[in-house]
Amino acid sequence: MLFNQDALVYLSYILTALIMLFLYRTRPGMAVRAVGDAPVAADAAGLRVNRVRVACVAFGGAMCGLAGAYISLAYTTLWQPEMTAGKGWIAVALVIFAKWNPLKAVYGAYLFGGVTALQLAIQVQGATVSPHILQMLPYLFTIIALCFSMYQAKKRGASAELSVGPAALAKAYSRER
Repeated sequence: MLFNQDALVYLSYILTALIMLFLYRTRPGMAVRAVGDAPVAADAAGLRVNRVRVACVAFGGAMCGLAGAYISLAYTTLWQPEMTAGKGWIAVALVIFAKWNPLKAVYGAYLFGGVTALQLAIQVQGATVSPHILQMLPYLFTIIALCFSMYQAKKRGASAELSVGPAALAKAYSRER
């Protein structure tokens, strides 16, 4: 199981380690986090906020393209319409569930992937449950995991912001003159 994977799986392990090192151990990584959390302070420190944001979006787009290539070339080995079947929403939920930590996201991806494998294994075993119900399991598990994550954060006394994502996420920034 560990040594019988595609090259992109091993590349994902390396990329995860490199992204962790980049974000938490380098000056540019600190700039990325600063731009996401406090763009005004990052701008005052001399960082070009919009340039850093565009670079991050471009990198994210490249990673999404790599994931799409993996799905069509290695996972299913053919292209068909709607082959992702909404897995992008699971990926968004995974980032929230992992609280924006790349290492926790890898663990969560294996957890969610395990649920997907479980539903496939149940189908192969010839379960009398409708395949539509079984195909729903990964999405149902995603919703349950998010609810549990938010419940735990609220129980710990977190503030109104239960996600620890970047404070300036999806907020436009323009330099005041």
